[in-house]
This record gives sequence, structure tokens and C-alpha cells, in this order.
Amino acid sequence: MYPVTNRLSERLSQAHYRIRTGGQLNAAPVQFVASKTKLIPVGLGILSTHIVVSEKDKASVSDEQDLFRKGFKLAKKINRTPLLRGMQFGYAILPLILGKDPDSELLSYASSHMKPRWALVEFPIVVDLTSNQVAFYRGTEFAGSAIRSILQGIIIQHIEPLLDP
Repeated sequence: MYPVTNRLSERLSQAHYRIRTGGQLNAAPVQFVASKTKLIPVGLGILSTHIVVSEKDKASVSDEQDLFRKGFKLAKKINRTPLLRGMQFGYAILPLILGKDPDSELLSYASSHMKPRWALVEFPIVVDLTSNQVAFYRGTEFAGSAIRSILQGIIIQHIEPLLDP
């Protein structure tokens, strides 16, 4: 396990994310899942955010997509939130791959538009430990801007500072 993985788990735990290890969840390539549910004032909704962390050197787009699918399955198991009538609910799955020499297609995939679906957002993140860079969508288009800015804030606040020398 990379040291940055442990530091990330500790940092998210201090930020009141609930941490579950891959072993607890019976999810083999997953190191841990950090979960947090919060009220979003825009649209009066609840967003269930799950950062699904895996370590893999030379990762590809298919690795990221597999991690997203596993993350969504885990999120549905983890979070069973009863809703008040009229409230909206959605999942934000942030599949995060930490590793050395990720595929260039994976880096461009993570940097392209976030992948919204009905009540589900895929926001891929790649941490290249070779160059100490984080690849994620940094765009500012209006569609989905409230959720996008929340997810970008998680990365900027909790993940990028771990790579500072």
C-alpha cells in the first residue's frame, strides 16, 4: 500500500467521512471507500458521496470504469437513506485510482466531462504517483454546476494537498 493511501484515509476520516476498507466490504481491488451524505440546498436534495479508492500501476480506462461499477454497487449497500416526501436523492461516485504510470487515455478520460446520469454522477480521479499530478474534470460549464463544484472541492481540499512536497 502506498503511504499516500493511508494519509488520504486519515484525512477523509478527520473530515467526517465514514471509512470502510475493501476487506470489510468484500471488494477485492478496493483499498477503502470513504462515504458522506449531505444536504444540497440547490434543488433540496441529498447527495450520497462515495470515494472509492484503489491502487493500480499502469491503470487503464477499463480499470476506472470497473471501479465505478463496483463503487456504485457498494454505495447502494452502504447508504439506505429514508427521504422526506418531495426530496431528491442522488449518488456521486468518485472512483480514485492511485498508481504509477497510468495510461494516457485514462488521464484524458478523467480530465474530460463528468459523467452525469439520472440521480448518479461518475467523477473519475487519477493520481499519477510518478509525476505527483491529479487528473480530474476541472471544467466550469453550467450543467450540474452545484454538484460539480462540490466534487471538485473534495479533490482540491482533501486529495491534491497530499501530493505537495
